[in-house]
Amino acid sequence: MSYAPGFPFIIISAELKHADEEQNAFTTNMLAHALRAKRLTFDRCLGRYKGELEVSFRICLNQYDIEECNRVINLAAGWAYEYQQESILLVSPDGLASFYYPDTGEVVCAGVWRRATEHELSGESPDYTLIGGEFFVVSEESGDES
Repeated sequence: MSYAPGFPFIIISAELKHADEEQNAFTTNMLAHALRAKRLTFDRCLGRYKGELEVSFRICLNQYDIEECNRVINLAAGWAYEYQQESILLVSPDGLASFYYPDTGEVVCAGVWRRATEHELSGESPDYTLIGGEFFVVSEESGDES
């Protein structure tokens, strides 16, 4: 059930809770354009954060190129600030997930990124990310069945 080790990535959104659908669509398209302009590898996701559905992006990072990782993290931090996002999610190759808060520069460990269980998705307004038909969550537990 745990997230298979893989590549590091960032989850970022340009949507705001108080914005209307048209404004959120516009800022999402602007962020997508910026990602393409910087020639980043990314995919569109759907997520629920703090009870609100939002479109977000998973930006893939190359763990073997630290300079490039830092460049992309700095770009994402700038976009998060520009689009007034509370945070972005940084996920390491081993699944360790941390929130980065652009207003303060603080990084806070959030837990482990892993595939969601049916039980987790059946709760009231669960936070999750849907990527390619699979649901993922950040949890304090790894979800490994020992």
